[in-house]
Amino acid sequence: MDAEGCFNVYVSKNNKGISLRFIVDQQNGLPLFNQLENLLGSGSIYARKNSNYRFALTKLDKLALVIEYFNTYTLRTKKN
Repeated sequence: MDAEGCFNVYVSKNNKGISLRFIVDQQNGLPLFNQLENLLGSGSIYARKNSNYRFALTKLDKLALVIEYFNTYTLRTKKN
């Protein structure tokens, strides 16, 4: 991901569950994240500080689509 994004494991605050997730943070990213949520048919968008937004995806079948995308379209920058 060339933006601020990653795959991670999230442990709930009460330690009663874990989830795999894909998250992306972007300043002024709300319009893009709305499109991404509509495209995938899943996800959550959170407002953060200073006009930053976070898109989080946790459904395993949708995560598989994101992984497939990154396997097909590799990064072109130094993060490759």
